[in-house]
Order: sequence, then C-alpha cells, then structure tokens
Amino acid sequence: MRIEFGRLSDVDCADIIALNTNPLVGRHMPLAGARFGEAECRDWVAGKERQWEEHGYGSWVLIVNGRFPGWGGLDACSVLVPKPFLTEPPDAEKTAHQWLSGELLTYYHDWRIEFCNEEVLDCTSTGVPHQHAVNRMVARRAL
Repeated sequence: MRIEFGRLSDVDCADIIALNTNPLVGRHMPLAGARFGEAECRDWVAGKERQWEEHGYGSWVLIVNGRFPGWGGLDACSVLVPKPFLTEPPDAEKTAHQWLSGELLTYYHDWRIEFCNEEVLDCTSTGVPHQHAVNRMVARRAL
C-alpha cells in the first residue's frame, strides 16, 4: 500500500464533491451546507489553501494507491461579527450570514478547540478607514 499526502488543490473537484456531500461525512463537517457544487468546491478549496498561506498549516489530502479517500488536519476559521459599538463597514455584504459572537464555536462543540479569540481590526479595504470585529478559531477533530 502506498500512502501519500497532498493538498486539496491537487484533487479533482468531482472527487471532493462526492466525498463532502456524503451524509456520513457531513456529520463531521460542522459548517457543511445543503449545497456543495463545483463553485462551492472551488471556493472551499481556495479557503483551505489560504489557511496554508496565512497560517502555515491547513488540510492535507491522503492519496492511497493513487486514489483519494479523504482529507484531514486543522480547521481554521475567521468570521466577521457585528458589534453595536462599531458602525457598519462600507464593504459589508448584505446577503452574508450574520454571525453572532461565539456562534462559530457552537458548530464545533465536539471538536478540540486549540485557539479562539475575538478582536477588532482596523481596515481600509474600501479606501475608507473602518473597523471589523472578527472571531477566529482553530479546531481539530478529537477522535
């Protein structure tokens, strides 16, 4: 048996979709949505790749005898949360999920939380100085 490690970007999108839409797999993916098609898969893989770029760690894929049976690793998430003491940022997405402080953790109640924080960040992404409150979490599946 030959076992190799790779990145999600090395795997065909159809294989990832087949795995991540399996109901048994979905039980272990706290943020899994009802829809996970090709566009969602590309966005999801891009997000996992950003974890490597920004944090130096992320998800690995396993390749066993040339086939993709699954992926694993640390899950790192950042979500913006509205705060009554901050004005709505000019780049706020009106259709985005409105996360509440701490809500992210409720999706990972049976995972080991390695890191969690909330902070207010200064931002000039639109050319207008503003602030965002962000919840950050790193978790791993405790078996």
